[in-house]
Amino acid sequence: MKPPRDSQRARLYAAERVAFEAEYRVLRLETLPAVRAFLDGVLADSRFRAVYGHFSSVRLKDGRGTRHAYAAYDQETRAVLFSLPRWSRTRPIVLHELAHVASLHRHGRIAPHGPEFAAVYIELVERHLGRIAALRLKRLFRVHRVRFGSTDPG
Repeated sequence: MKPPRDSQRARLYAAERVAFEAEYRVLRLETLPAVRAFLDGVLADSRFRAVYGHFSSVRLKDGRGTRHAYAAYDQETRAVLFSLPRWSRTRPIVLHELAHVASLHRHGRIAPHGPEFAAVYIELVERHLGRIAALRLKRLFRVHRVRFGSTDPG
């Protein structure tokens, strides 16, 4: 069965780029251990655990040989693999990739950058980069016509 169409991918990337371009250097995570420490903090957060549960294992790859960052989630084993080339090791990109995993875990088969994903991404940004960063991202999502739904459990 084919996944739903990813119709807002380009618009979401454009909004994200503008939202964080001035801060990428400050939000940079230089090493995989720094990425691991940031990610472990997010995964240990009480809100994250309450809404998304926990994963059986989380592995990080340095992304050599790949052009894009990605996260793969095995729904059967609840294991996660992140592949992060050096350029992608920033807090917003780590949160973006985690939002893929969390939204897939929570909602099942959805468009990769659809409204459910965008809502989870905004929630993670607010919780781990701050309210101002989340408000800026929401504003730019609206400007770029990126739909995002509610993240409230229910």
